[in-house]
Amino acid sequence: MKIVLDTNVFISGILFGGLPSQILKAWRQSKIKIVLTEEILEEYQRVGK
Repeated sequence: MKIVLDTNVFISGILFGGLPSQILKAWRQSKIKIVLTEEILEEYQRVGK
């Protein structure tokens, strides 16, 4: 399955538990693929600073 993660979900998955964290765990286990555009990646980087 391919998904696009909203920046808030991505950051919440890193910093907190719950469903966002479970989504990132599924990604690390190769159960899902996260697809990105250049703009989404730039937003992740901007928000993560």
